[in-house]
Amino acid sequence: MQTLEALKQTIHSTSELHAVVRTMKTLAAVNMRQYARAGEAVGQYSLTVEQGLAMLFRVRPHLGGTARPGGSGVPGFIAFGTDQGMCGQLNEEIHGAARRLLSRPAVRVAAMGERLAGVFQAEGQDVERILGVPGSVAYVARLVAELLDLIRNWTEEGIGSITLINTRPAAGALGTVEITQLLPIDLPALRTSLEREDSRRCLPLFTLDDEELLAGLLEQYLSVTLYRAAAESMVSENSARLAAMQGAERNIEDRLVELTDLYNQRRQSGITEELMDIVSGFEALSRELFVSDEQGG
Repeated sequence: MQTLEALKQTIHSTSELHAVVRTMKTLAAVNMRQYARAGEAVGQYSLTVEQGLAMLFRVRPHLGGTARPGGSGVPGFIAFGTDQGMCGQLNEEIHGAARRLLSRPAVRVAAMGERLAGVFQAEGQDVERILGVPGSVAYVARLVAELLDLIRNWTEEGIGSITLINTRPAAGALGTVEITQLLPIDLPALRTSLEREDSRRCLPLFTLDDEELLAGLLEQYLSVTLYRAAAESMVSENSARLAAMQGAERNIEDRLVELTDLYNQRRQSGITEELMDIVSGFEALSRELFVSDEQGG
């Protein structure tokens, strides 16, 4: 049975853990909101890029006639994971979705996060590039630049297709795994989808070469897709951590209530025992004094 001093120390340690969990919960909530706002902002920019593509296809219909780029080379996969703990089985969920797609041993894999790369390597899958996990919203742009450079190298080496695997926010704590084919871009399908959303009557004027303008817009389109995938992954990670911290906070609070009740009960029992000892001593002393008075009388 714990002594009062030991119980007091346990309550103090539990209170400190509660403060740490509350801090982590607050940081997760703040980070989640920042990445969510970044995703919303890039969504507005995405709309601008899509409108530019839609208008270009209207002016130059022949540009949206074929898919690009294409190739018969091995497929490439970019998986977005995490290096942080307290966010459930996020890396395992990503790896599970990727495993169903990695049917050939010659695939090229890039992973965001050392831990996710370790999960792939433990299964015998080589990871060509390990990318750092963004520590802030400002780093996402740098990550996108690294990914664009990697994609450019892959396409020059004859990669046939590139697929993104990431998590996106949903009702569950971990969100849902999203699989997006980044390349080749199906220009006819893209053109059809953009035509349904574009109802402008005015046509733009431009002086750039058709192919050069299309390449620039498609690069921006890829950048937006990569940025959104990274931002959504970070929102999902922090959402999972927030849920974990909320559960931990409830458990710690319940434990603190139990420990405080036990401490108060033990303390009250100790006080009662001390009072009983005092009363017993007083009664014994009173009897001795009464006997002494009678004998003296």
